Amino acid sequence: MSSRKRKIWLVLAVVLLLLVFLLFLLYRATKYVPDFYRRALALSAAEQQQFGEEFKQQLAGLKADLDKSQQFEMVLSEDQINGWLSTTVAQEHQHRL
Repeated sequence: MSSRKRKIWLVLAVVLLLLVFLLFLLYRATKYVPDFYRRALALSAAEQQQFGEEFKQQLAGLKADLDKSQQFEMVLSEDQINGWLSTTVAQEHQHRL
C-alpha cells in the first residue's frame, strides 16, 4: 500500500474515532440528570399538587394587584414553580407540549 493511501486510511480512522467519541458524549449528555432535577422529582404528588395550588393563589393575587395598581411583587419558591409545572401544565396544557 502506498504512503498516500495509508495516510488517507489513517485520517479516516481518526475521523471515525472522533465521531464515535462525540456520539458517545452526546448520548451521555442526554442521559445526565442534574441533582436539582432529582430533588425536584423526589417530591410526592400531593406535595407537588399543594405547591402548584400555592402558585395559582399567588398568581391570582398578582392579577388582583395589577387590576388595582401598576405596581406588583410576586415571590415564588422553586417548589411552587416545579409543583405548578408538574401538575397544572401536564394536566391543562398537555396538548401544547
